[in-house]
Amino acid sequence: MQRFKDLSLSLQLPIMAAGCALLVGLCLLWLAATSSAYLQNERERLYGESLAQQVSSTVREALQRGDLLSARASLQRFVDGSLAGGITIRDVEGMAMGTAGIISGPTLTQYSAPIRIGEDIAGEVLVSVDGSSGQESRWRFLFSLLALAAALSLLVFMATRVFAQRLATSLLALDTQLALPGSVVPGLENEIAKIRQSVEVLPLDM
Repeated sequence: MQRFKDLSLSLQLPIMAAGCALLVGLCLLWLAATSSAYLQNERERLYGESLAQQVSSTVREALQRGDLLSARASLQRFVDGSLAGGITIRDVEGMAMGTAGIISGPTLTQYSAPIRIGEDIAGEVLVSVDGSSGQESRWRFLFSLLALAAALSLLVFMATRVFAQRLATSLLALDTQLALPGSVVPGLENEIAKIRQSVEVLPLDM
């Protein structure tokens, strides 16, 4: 910390400005990560529930006809043409009547819908939605925001450095006017510290 205080203003001010810009960027990144995770989960939930309802309506017709083979074939078509990693249908006792794909896994989230025939519940549809593609898109979005925050911090650093160098030059000129011959303390880099040192050694009757 002391080393930072001893730096020239041409470095102090840009570093502080860039640090503040980076902090703001990271806060915005955290908000973006939170909101994108919530929106992704909501989209996945709505998609999974809607797909489960759609599968339920499709297999209900086959089960009403007693065509279990057709119901199983419908499951495979849904797996091939959607984001579902796996689909299974169960009877009211929980016994599987048909399964297609992989029903459980680290990137799979399960959603269910009842199979209704008339007023009765004949079973349940269990759909596993693969959210890995959504996760990859979300991480790409967050990494792009992180790169943008870093670029913005660099831009702030460069812009502030131009102003800080002009300020440091002006303060050095003022210090040159105030300093007495032989009173310059070697090793001081900070312009304000130099001016303070020059003022302290001035005679009191000036």
